Amino acid sequence: MNQSKKPKTEAKQEQAAQKPGTLATDASSASAGYLKLYVKNLPYLSSLPKVDYPVLWSILSHSKSSGKQMTISVALKRQMCQELACRMSRINNALAYLVKTEVLTQDESGLYSVNPEIIG
Repeated sequence: MNQSKKPKTEAKQEQAAQKPGTLATDASSASAGYLKLYVKNLPYLSSLPKVDYPVLWSILSHSKSSGKQMTISVALKRQMCQELACRMSRINNALAYLVKTEVLTQDESGLYSVNPEIIG
């Protein structure tokens, strides 16, 4: 038996961690952290009609930790555009909507915080 083969679930987790805009769920993954998404808030998030989930996941995957400030610079937006193969307007519209629905708060220009009541 070839020991270099990985179990299917482990291989899928590694593939997901390498895809742009996805979050790694494997705690041993050094390239991405973890995310606490409260089950009680899933209905709230799913009820938001205009949430651009790929952009949200990309934002969260680039943030160091939830609840603390994160800088979303023009350079980071460009990187997200390349990862998601989209225009800057999509990122800006998604950010504005996430702030409007209080998933994110905008502390000042380019500084955002994730609402710890929704995503901890």
